[in-house]
Amino acid sequence: MADHWTTDDGLPLDHLNDLAVDRHGTAWIATYDGLVRFDGVDFHTFRPGDPEASGLDRILNVAVHPSDGSLWIIDQHGTLVRLSGEDRETLDPERWGPRQVFAVGPDALWLVTRAGLTRIRRHPEVVA
Repeated sequence: MADHWTTDDGLPLDHLNDLAVDRHGTAWIATYDGLVRFDGVDFHTFRPGDPEASGLDRILNVAVHPSDGSLWIIDQHGTLVRLSGEDRETLDPERWGPRQVFAVGPDALWLVTRAGLTRIRRHPEVVA
């Protein structure tokens, strides 16, 4: 059995860019119309311009850090943002040049950048 959701069910768009699921089972969906939180029942979209959207625009990529549960987001401008509870940290797109972020393994994210590959644990480090 498969479930299928569309704009008729609350998605802002039918075209989705990425998906990550946190340790609570909440799905985080990257779209060009913002970041979507889906708890299995209801969709909530954080749209550009909304105060709670953290200024992000046209979300391309989203990942959940496996060790601390923080949400990592890349938008169309190459802005990399880490959200953890009420905390928000924006990493300099000129320094990082992020392309994609992936949760791999039990304790790290991997960030594909213009300048190589970065593994993100507690403190980012360039790997190659």
